[in-house]
Amino acid sequence: MANIDPLIQFAKKTIQGNIDINFPGSPDTRSLKSSYIELSISDSEGRSKPVGDLLSEGSRLILVGEPGAGKTTALKHFSIFKSEEFLEGKNNVLPIYIPLRQVSFENHKTIYDFTGLQEKLISKIPLLLLLDGLDELQTEFRLLAITMIAELSAQYPNSQIIIASRPAGLSPAPPDEFRYYHLESLSSVQAQSFVKNLSKDEAQTKAFSEILKSVSFLQGLSQNPLLIQLLWQVYRYNNYLPTVRSEIYQTTCDFLLSTWDSARGVSQRQNHLDILTVHNILEIIAFDAFKSSEYHIPYSKIISIICEYFETRLLHYDSAESILDQLLSSGIVIKSGPESISFAHLTFMEFYAAKRLMNFPRKLASLLVETGPIAKETILFASGMMLDVAPLVESAVDRRELILAANCLREGRTENRILEAYVLDQLQRELGSDLIKKLAGGVLEEKRPQPESIHSKLRRQFSEIRESNLPSNEKGKKFERFAERFFRQTFNVVELNRNTENGEIDLILENTGTDPFWTEWGGDIFVECKNWNSSRPLKETALFSNKVRMSRGKLGFFVSVAGFTEDALRTLKNQVADKDAPLIVPITGDEIEVMLDHREKFDLFFRNVIRKIKHLHKW
Repeated sequence: MANIDPLIQFAKKTIQGNIDINFPGSPDTRSLKSSYIELSISDSEGRSKPVGDLLSEGSRLILVGEPGAGKTTALKHFSIFKSEEFLEGKNNVLPIYIPLRQVSFENHKTIYDFTGLQEKLISKIPLLLLLDGLDELQTEFRLLAITMIAELSAQYPNSQIIIASRPAGLSPAPPDEFRYYHLESLSSVQAQSFVKNLSKDEAQTKAFSEILKSVSFLQGLSQNPLLIQLLWQVYRYNNYLPTVRSEIYQTTCDFLLSTWDSARGVSQRQNHLDILTVHNILEIIAFDAFKSSEYHIPYSKIISIICEYFETRLLHYDSAESILDQLLSSGIVIKSGPESISFAHLTFMEFYAAKRLMNFPRKLASLLVETGPIAKETILFASGMMLDVAPLVESAVDRRELILAANCLREGRTENRILEAYVLDQLQRELGSDLIKKLAGGVLEEKRPQPESIHSKLRRQFSEIRESNLPSNEKGKKFERFAERFFRQTFNVVELNRNTENGEIDLILENTGTDPFWTEWGGDIFVECKNWNSSRPLKETALFSNKVRMSRGKLGFFVSVAGFTEDALRTLKNQVADKDAPLIVPITGDEIEVMLDHREKFDLFFRNVIRKIKHLHKW
């Protein structure tokens, strides 16, 4: 009888390699066995059953699920469960977990290539082949993978093969003998169990769970394990949750880039990049990967992108390799092979590609034609970031992508009611008047609570701050969190509480506006926040103006809930005449309240307060 020691060692290695799991967006590692939640699947006839039943559903199966639904976790759990049974002698099935994005398809692949196990050892035992991430392969490699799967299926007829993929990764389709099962979203009970596993602090997870229940938009997100984890990271760090999907990812990436090293005990690096630079580089990498459908990005290409970024901007940098090391330390991108990296999850790539494309709505829509269904998530991310989604909706309608147009309206913002009515009319023509009338009449919406508007949320948060009796330092921190959320509606928040040689800057914003009004003010905008009971005097506005000037900024917002003294306002107005001085824009608590009460567009509000000070400098 053949020596089975290599099989035993392989099973042990499988358990060791998959026993821990960490979600993108978290530096924490948790035991998969202790945190595993049994999800549900549905078959082609809509019948629901536990995902574990997949192991007895047949020999050729495809597990289909949305991004972050838990496909990888389910397959890893299968590999551990079956490996333990193999070692305990309960069955003779050997599980082999293969993340397809780590496979090089240049040469013909056999089981030996994946495992190092000789054919004579495994020819007489059944295998459980768990092939993860078919959707993460480029189209040409996906074709090779499907050919390889067909060959494995023929070579091992008594083995079970389970493929995991997003829906968009099933073109071209695997062989016909494969049956499809859909991984369902978390139920409310499953979501509660998942939340309880996030932390040992029961009070904190209970408060987090209550927030998820109270906001209908967040209820939808909390049906996805990955998004729950992302929401948890944001909540634990900021003590509040954004309510726009793109804002959630922006805040999560900001969190990762600012705290990942410290969370893992890594000391401060030399020549550490600022968050804005890292965001910009990741945007370029994501956009390049998105255009080429190359999710397995060679080191050589990353190095080339880094060098070009710094050299075209005439910026100093230590070495491209050290910058690549910093990118990998974030957890947003990971090593996916000996000489390649990938985004930890495709949603991160889609988010950053959307950031790169958000100012080019027509190009976004045209990409749908070029890249097919996989562009949808990127387009929807961009919809949530745009000040006005109307141009993107118009482009989608022109291409008769009516469902996409409706989804863009759902994710984004626009005041164009005529366009909304037109999309509804076109959907009625396509889908039939009965269904559309029900939707338009709110028949379905009555069953689902509508999300609270961002203006209402901010107004409530601002009132709580003004009316609270908290100590001044705690009140100040709450106000800074409010200000971050307030400014994020128009700008990207790059950094909080930046310590400089000239003093602390509360917020650094990235100006992403591309029309002439915003391009005048450069890339960085600075914010000072004061929630004291007295008006801010000339001394403090002068100190802030100096911070902005020394940082080579052109624009700063000074937010004082109680307002400003007359001499401080007069000096700020007179300062406008000095072309070499930065423009410091005062904003009072009363102005914020009026703006939120009237639901004024955020971009318009900031333009108006700038014009208010800029055009009154004669006074």
